[in-house]
Amino acid sequence: PNATAHTETCANIGNVLWNWRMLQITADAKYADIVELTLYNSVLSGIDLEGEKFCYNNPLNVSDNLPFEQRWGNEREGYIKLSNCCAPNVTRTIAEVANYA
Repeated sequence: PNATAHTETCANIGNVLWNWRMLQITADAKYADIVELTLYNSVLSGIDLEGEKFCYNNPLNVSDNLPFEQRWGNEREGYIKLSNCCAPNVTRTIAEVANYA
């Protein structure tokens, strides 16, 4: 599953938003833990250090030795043909991190 999981950047951002709202409703710290884990382990990996290239899918393991071709590439791209939401979604989410404190 590490090489084939569909860990879409925008889906992980949706996970952050949903858990943030659940934290606001319930004040249960488990939702804050999920927000933190997702921001550090999923959202930040969706953008390169220069802020110019983005990942649609964030594989947990990259391997060239799979017996099949993966749907998405293994590297970040400046422009993602099939998805125009990654770049603005990641940028907006990172810019709003201070609001989650």
